[in-house]
Amino acid sequence: MSHEFYQVMVGDTRMTLHGWRQLAEWSIEHSRLSDDDKKKGLEVLREDWENFSRWIIKEFGDGLKE
Repeated sequence: MSHEFYQVMVGDTRMTLHGWRQLAEWSIEHSRLSDDDKKKGLEVLREDWENFSRWIIKEFGDGLKE
């Protein structure tokens, strides 16, 4: 892992949840995985992201502003 990548992961205050998701998707898309493995990886990511998002809403939704 490059130092710059690490700095973004741990120290960039501009990084959002959307940014983390995008980073994960790009990591899969630009990996050396086979096309089938990339497709499966993106499916797993999207399913896990959906579950994570539902958990965030369940746990912290009362404090969210509309």
